[in-house]
Amino acid sequence: MKNRILHRVSVGIAAVGIVLVLVWTWWMRTPAGAVRNEILITGHPVLAATCHPSYDHAASVSAHAKIWTLANGEGYVTGDGSAPVSRFKISGGAVGYSARPQP
Repeated sequence: MKNRILHRVSVGIAAVGIVLVLVWTWWMRTPAGAVRNEILITGHPVLAATCHPSYDHAASVSAHAKIWTLANGEGYVTGDGSAPVSRFKISGGAVGYSARPQP
């Protein structure tokens, strides 16, 4: 009986893990998903699920990079509280994207 319960629990944990990996992979396919993933990794899961990142053409031209921003009020403060984050530099392309916060 105990082995049966342990088996069900381990299968459940494995299934949740597989779903999380699939969601993470799906998010990384687009620049907006990469921004959401970076927000999730930094510890803001609710913001990651509800934010609406958008491409900022003016910032991209001036920075010579792909810049995506969060709408006003959707940003977050860094872990040490030193700076608000609402802009992200996007890199990558063919397989997936990655986002890094920009000051």
